[in-house]
Amino acid sequence: MQHLHDFAREVKLTEPEWMTGIELLTRTGQICSNTRQDFVLLSDSLGLSQLVVAQRHIEWRA
Repeated sequence: MQHLHDFAREVKLTEPEWMTGIELLTRTGQICSNTRQDFVLLSDSLGLSQLVVAQRHIEWRA
C-alpha cells in the first residue's frame, strides 16, 4: 500500500486518471471467467509478468 500511495503522490495522480484505471480494472474483471483470465493478459501486456520473472532470474545468478 505504501508504494501505491507513494506512486500516486509522485505522479500527482488526478481523479480522471484514477477513474480511467478503475474503469479498466472493472472491465477486465467483467470479462474474466474460470477459463478466461484477462488479469493475467493485462499483467503480460503491461510487462509486469516479465519483470517479475527477470527479477527472479537475476536473483538466481547473484
